[in-house]
Amino acid sequence: MAYAFSKPSKSSLRILLISLVLIQLGAFLSGCSDSETAPPPPISSADGLEPGSPVTVSGYVSVAPGVLTSSTAEAGFILQDPTGVIYVSVDPALGLDLSEVKPGRFVQVSGVTGAFNEWNTIIPESQSDISVSSSGWVLYLPEPITMEELNDTASTPERELTIVSTESQVFEVVPVEDGSANPLGWEVTLEDSSGTGNSFLNLSAQHTVDDWPFLAAGADVSM
Repeated sequence: MAYAFSKPSKSSLRILLISLVLIQLGAFLSGCSDSETAPPPPISSADGLEPGSPVTVSGYVSVAPGVLTSSTAEAGFILQDPTGVIYVSVDPALGLDLSEVKPGRFVQVSGVTGAFNEWNTIIPESQSDISVSSSGWVLYLPEPITMEELNDTASTPERELTIVSTESQVFEVVPVEDGSANPLGWEVTLEDSSGTGNSFLNLSAQHTVDDWPFLAAGADVSM
């Protein structure tokens, strides 16, 4: 499965902010007065903190647990809100029950800040560190991205971890192996009017280029 990342547009943030306010109020403040219940902590609560700092954040699941396992070897998932995006790093050895952590669900996580693949990260330590709301949801739709913008992600880390889409052309498909000649997947180079950029089809995602014959040089694709 291939992922690339970009920043939501201002207009989509306005729309989502209205939805977030309404849904969060319904999910968390029902039957409580403003004086009794503090607003859920935004993802920006983790911004600028030193690794290992304790923090609590909340947001909506944009990438479900296990989707990135083939690349991360973790059961982690991604949360997003109008203030930012964060990767929740979950060690499979913890054996946490993440069955209720589904796309669109509102989740609050407590843990310590960390760094994983240079992503903004929070690391919970137990089941009680993850609280899933039983009502309300928001799905973040893919934001269009150009190859030039994709290549600029390293200098704009705030754009990482968000769902994006591209209309482009396949430039080439190259098999990738580890140091022992074991196949890992295929690097798919895409091209549009702004330049070229790379995606990766991971073998452990249980797909191959044979399943997707359109992944050939010169093919127009939506990804």
